[in-house]
Amino acid sequence: MSSMGFGGACAVAALLAGMAPAFGASVQYTTTHAIATDAPVSLTMNGETFINQGLVGMGRLSATLKDFMGTSLGSFSGMAIDPTTWRKAGNGYAATLYSLPDRGYNTGDLYSDYQGRLVRFDLSFTPYTGAGLPAATTSQSQITLTPTGDGIKLTDFNGTATTGLDPAAGTTAQNGYTLPSPTGTGTRRVALDAEAVAFLPDGSFYVGDEYTAGIYLFDKSGKMIGYIAPPAALQPMTGGQLNYNSIAAPNTGRRNNQGMEAVALSPDGTRLIAILQSATIQDGAGNAGNRGNTRVLIYDVSASRLPTTPVEHYILQLPLLDDTGKGGAVNKTAAQSEVVAINNHQFLVLSRDSAGYGVDGTLPEMYKSILLVDTKGATNLAGTAYETTTKPVSTGKTLDPSITPVQQGELVNMLNTTQLARFGMNINTATPAGGTNLTLSEKWEAMALMPALDEAKPQDFFLFVANDNDFQTTDGVMPGYTYDAGRNNDTMLMAFRLTLPTAVDPLFEAAMLRNGAAVSALAGETVTGAADQGIGQVTTHLGVLRTEALSGAGRGKAATDGEARVWLSGLYGFGDLEGDTVQNDTTNYAGAVGVDLLIDGGFTFGLAFGLQGGSNEPDGGFKVDHDGYAISAYGQYVVGGFSVAGAYSYMPMNLDDIRRPSAYGLSGVGSTDAAAHVFAGEAAYHLDLGGVKAGPLVNLGHVRGRIDGYTERGAAGGNVTYAGRSFRHSTAGVGAEAILPLTGVSLTGRAVYTSTFDTEGNDAGLRLSSVAGGATTAVAVPTGETDTVTLGLRAQGAVGAVGWYAGYDLDIGLDGGLGNTLTTGVSLGF
Repeated sequence: MSSMGFGGACAVAALLAGMAPAFGASVQYTTTHAIATDAPVSLTMNGETFINQGLVGMGRLSATLKDFMGTSLGSFSGMAIDPTTWRKAGNGYAATLYSLPDRGYNTGDLYSDYQGRLVRFDLSFTPYTGAGLPAATTSQSQITLTPTGDGIKLTDFNGTATTGLDPAAGTTAQNGYTLPSPTGTGTRRVALDAEAVAFLPDGSFYVGDEYTAGIYLFDKSGKMIGYIAPPAALQPMTGGQLNYNSIAAPNTGRRNNQGMEAVALSPDGTRLIAILQSATIQDGAGNAGNRGNTRVLIYDVSASRLPTTPVEHYILQLPLLDDTGKGGAVNKTAAQSEVVAINNHQFLVLSRDSAGYGVDGTLPEMYKSILLVDTKGATNLAGTAYETTTKPVSTGKTLDPSITPVQQGELVNMLNTTQLARFGMNINTATPAGGTNLTLSEKWEAMALMPALDEAKPQDFFLFVANDNDFQTTDGVMPGYTYDAGRNNDTMLMAFRLTLPTAVDPLFEAAMLRNGAAVSALAGETVTGAADQGIGQVTTHLGVLRTEALSGAGRGKAATDGEARVWLSGLYGFGDLEGDTVQNDTTNYAGAVGVDLLIDGGFTFGLAFGLQGGSNEPDGGFKVDHDGYAISAYGQYVVGGFSVAGAYSYMPMNLDDIRRPSAYGLSGVGSTDAAAHVFAGEAAYHLDLGGVKAGPLVNLGHVRGRIDGYTERGAAGGNVTYAGRSFRHSTAGVGAEAILPLTGVSLTGRAVYTSTFDTEGNDAGLRLSSVAGGATTAVAVPTGETDTVTLGLRAQGAVGAVGWYAGYDLDIGLDGGLGNTLTTGVSLGF
């Protein structure tokens, strides 16, 4: 962490003042909770230190803009950045962003027949940490949003446009659910007050709703296809009936205009997190200063995208405020407006007051902060009477002592006057009254977290925060009418750089699980292939010896009993054999030198040393290079037409440039050591068929390999640590061979069918290397098994005292692809 001067010490003190005890009561603020520092601010929770590196950019869109449907551009009640489009280019970043407006312009008396929608933008962002910029709107230019002119229109279960009109007591029955529907214009359409959005990988998305305190599921076209109703404790009930209106408070359940404000998916996609904006009516005794004990619901969406009940249910204690800032009794709650999940149990939660530009009067900006929340150790209320009935969790501000709330601490204080001033902004609502368009606006309601893609700081992220301008413009257009809201409250965004040691990026994790298994399989196939071709030089040499013994032709000097011979060989192989699930595209080369000892009675024994290398680089951005050596021992016995041979090789190797496609256009690259023990044996019987020696053969092979663990580089927060693993596989072949002795040369042809069996060790342990406390995940590694038919032809002979051979083998993969191997060698007796 950076060293801190006096300003940094003040920042830490301010942060600690705003940090609730791990398990304690709501923090209370009776004066403005602002800081003035340019130093990083840290928060330690459960042994890990989280750092707010500071505000690094802002952006704005004019309030007078119109969206792709021709109405005034609503700001961000929720937003989502498409992670598949997030890229770093030089010092900047670019992506596609979707904004989620709420229900359209309203004044409390006037509501709009506004169809829910997502608006699409091109986002560009260049972080800025330089000198202070002028107090002008042009200083908020580090984030630029360019409307693409399209988006997604939201429709209900019947395919009819949703409406933003207040439903009053009206309902409609759709798809088995009782949902809000206005009794006037828009009758039988679902009334939607969209507040939060969370996308699934297939393009469908969840939307948190203010009216119902429930969560809708939409398909990628925007049609409603599901609904998660809130538990009984949150349902707005008046006189024993559901009443979704936003004007009058219900008897129990969610408070009016305080619905399901925050929705997020966990990085692994198995959990849906939803947070009520503030306490239910029964939990807060109806007092705005008592509604700090709000509900955090967590649903398991791994098996069904529409679970009926939460699996976890916690209490989050929100800060309480004196909205005058004069040190009086608390009378308001800093309601939460958004959540981002950094793992399955830790979240960033946006908690704020209701003051700032966009509000009439001079009430000060009291509190706008982003909290780090951890559910570990908190009381799970799922399935209890606190959830299934309206049993209150608190009396006024006082939480039931049997309930332990979630841990929380302030990570980002948005009211940092020093950092706001760098971008020309302030928090002055007094002069002029209500502030100006350079005063931080009231409603900050949307967040999105994206990785900084910094190899040196892999756990750094950018947290984008955006406001809801309530459609305030002097040139307003809503369906059926125009309006003048009296001010132009621009859409604004802020970007903070955060160090989050426990954060898991969803795309990095998905790429690890998908491509980590694939590159582990490729590395295993590379080791196995190198081992097969390494020992193949020895078995080819044994075949040459067998042909010499059976044909009596093509011998060099001293190929006689009791004498020795030195031999050299070379190999070049290439191909694209496919396994069951593994694609290979290999290039291999090898060379070997050996010494034979021929013993009376048809026995040959020998030792060999070889070098080898090559590359396996299939499509898709994967690659494994290898090099190493082999020490081999071998023997053969030939008598009459019968022969039997066996060989063993030990092959240490280096795996270099192990390349795996990660997320965001990055690749993880690593290197490690590997080794293989290889056994090969073959038996054949050749009949004399009038000058041609031919007959059946069988062979067996076995590879026992090891790949040491390693950690990648180059993929920033997506670098993966691989545990070491061992594996084995065996092969069996059956075929036939024919030898044709000619004048000065012998030709040997063979055809062999080979099958792979007895594979073991097909799991790999993976973890994102930079994530603190990240668990190792065991993933199944594709075996790469394939059956082949090999067709081979070899010629051999002698030139004086030197024996020679040259051969070609074609491997035909029954799962696809071909392998080609060229071999050559010479020998000299002594």
